[in-house]
Amino acid sequence: MWTRKHLKHQAKKSLKSNYQKMVSVCFLIAFLTTSFASSTFIFRQFRPGLQTIFVQTHMNFPDASNSSIATDTLRHVFQISFSGTPLASLFEHILNMYTSGRSFLFAALKTVNEAFHDPFSTSFFLLLLGVLLSFLYTVFIQNVLLVGEARFFLEARTYQQTTISKLFFLYKVNFFSHPAWIMTCRCVFQTFWNLTVIGGIIKKYEYSMIPYILAENPTMGRKDAFFLSRQLMRGNKWRMFLLHLSFIGWSILSLLTFGILDFLFVNPYQTATDAELYMTLRKNYIRSRAPRYELFNDPLLEQELSDDELLIRKALYDDSEGPYTKIAYFEPHQYPAFLFSVQPPVRAVHQPMAPTGSYHPLTLASLFFLFSILGWILETLSYLTMEGVFLNRSILLGPWIPLYGICGVLSVTMLHRFAKNPILAFCMNGLLYSVIGYLSDFTVQMIWHADLHKISQYFCPSLLPPFFADTMFLGLIGCACQYFITPKWKQITRKIPLWFLLCVCVLLGMLMLLDVFFAFYR
Repeated sequence: MWTRKHLKHQAKKSLKSNYQKMVSVCFLIAFLTTSFASSTFIFRQFRPGLQTIFVQTHMNFPDASNSSIATDTLRHVFQISFSGTPLASLFEHILNMYTSGRSFLFAALKTVNEAFHDPFSTSFFLLLLGVLLSFLYTVFIQNVLLVGEARFFLEARTYQQTTISKLFFLYKVNFFSHPAWIMTCRCVFQTFWNLTVIGGIIKKYEYSMIPYILAENPTMGRKDAFFLSRQLMRGNKWRMFLLHLSFIGWSILSLLTFGILDFLFVNPYQTATDAELYMTLRKNYIRSRAPRYELFNDPLLEQELSDDELLIRKALYDDSEGPYTKIAYFEPHQYPAFLFSVQPPVRAVHQPMAPTGSYHPLTLASLFFLFSILGWILETLSYLTMEGVFLNRSILLGPWIPLYGICGVLSVTMLHRFAKNPILAFCMNGLLYSVIGYLSDFTVQMIWHADLHKISQYFCPSLLPPFFADTMFLGLIGCACQYFITPKWKQITRKIPLWFLLCVCVLLGMLMLLDVFFAFYR
């Protein structure tokens, strides 16, 4: 029989040995998924005063909060209106705090509201496209990352050198569609159960072990995953509710720190505690030889192999000529990936590349254009998905934002020395992007007399939350460039002839210069 005290003690031990990485993983999950919505609540209450240069299509509910969207839907569909009452105010605050602005459900409700207002307007079709993109993001990115988060915490409790990249392990083994489907079924079932209120709370805890089950065995069928989660939580739902309730003091303290304590301690602490609970319930279930216990097929999560055992296992694995055969060295105190139940395709396995500051000039030039185009795509899709607005924030007409290219190149050439410390790398990237962004906005104001952001925003205390939110978001982008995009792109460019890369860079450079001259004279 497990106790809250024991689980929390084990979670603190795990957190102590992996603090920076656990904080980093929970931070990524908070900003890339709808988890930890209360942690980002403060930042979602403010929006920078963005003034766009070109005409954009506005929807009729531009900056609606989740509570406003829900009340509008109730008014349109059920002719129910209870705004202005104390109960309604309480409902709005709770809904805004514990739901995310990136929720697919609220994107769909926003589209329903627009359909009632004007079903054939441009904004309605843009919102519809945004709902589709939001759905695809939820299925193939958010759900996969939640399983990756569970995998990271399960490994980190045993292996002290578990890397943050474990968050993306399903993509690495090229086996993400099946777990994504099961997690989507979980979301759909949970949504329908939420309509009964009490049933939604019960099912939330009944389904709570599914991400951990899939993290251990991604090949498990949907019925098996739901069955095992139900079995593990039988008699434990109320106790897990009390376990989560015991964190309420930390949650209140976090509100007083505007959510900062959530990022620095509460989120990783609670997630590590949930991982300890799963391992405890799993161990008891296997010992009891309960139905389908053999589907828990990863004993290496419980105990790290000795060096001799690892060498023997690797020798036997090499005889089988698996995808990891060509890799002779594995980091100590890390989960041996070659023993995982799902093996990646051979072409996907290669020696990890550490971020370095030495790049061929053509590689840097191609990175500049790559980051510029990816930045434009990122901003366009984010506004289209969350707001239903096709927005071009750049003063240029082309599909690029040079600011991202400049910051990306500076990040990979100047900040690579901080790569071993993810939190420091994140802070330095956020600072770099913020400083370059300020200088860029100042230059645009002086030359073109156009406000991308009002310069006064950077010094206004009431606008510090959106400033910090932008800084954190840009820090994430910088880390993505430094840890993932640049090493991958370096591998790709090695296979491309230099003359071809030179021609592409010259062509893109000429087009961008023409765009800049046109913007200057326009």
